Amino acid sequence: MLLLNLLTVAAGLIVPAGAQNIPTQRTSSTTSALISTQYESASDAPVIFGDQSFVFLVDTGNSDAYVMQTGYRCVNSTNFLLKSQNYRLYANQTYHKSETCSSVPNEMFGIKYGAGSAGGLLVYEQVSIGGRCKRQHPEDRHLK
Repeated sequence: MLLLNLLTVAAGLIVPAGAQNIPTQRTSSTTSALISTQYESASDAPVIFGDQSFVFLVDTGNSDAYVMQTGYRCVNSTNFLLKSQNYRLYANQTYHKSETCSSVPNEMFGIKYGAGSAGGLLVYEQVSIGGRCKRQHPEDRHLK
């Protein structure tokens, strides 16, 4: 089991129940094609966080998106020893804080999966998916 130190982004992914329209800023007229992975049992899509491009697993069951921050650590949850960053089950691309990134005060991220758990900082960041751009602002936290 692994414990990953991650940077979590709460950016336009928290939507009030019954919302008809999510406020977005259209930055292009294109759509994102899903990329079939894992023997067609999962889908990936291109996503831009701040000024960085990633290919993300589409997870409709999670309200927040998370990425590994530059300098992340893997910890063996059985003996709590650090693992090499070469030991990873994820892509080798990491996130570095952009100029549009800001911390969420007094909040941290944590989640547990069958294969391990992840935790880290919670931040606001500008996110673009399929040409739609949204930045979650601190005053939008009431949408949770």
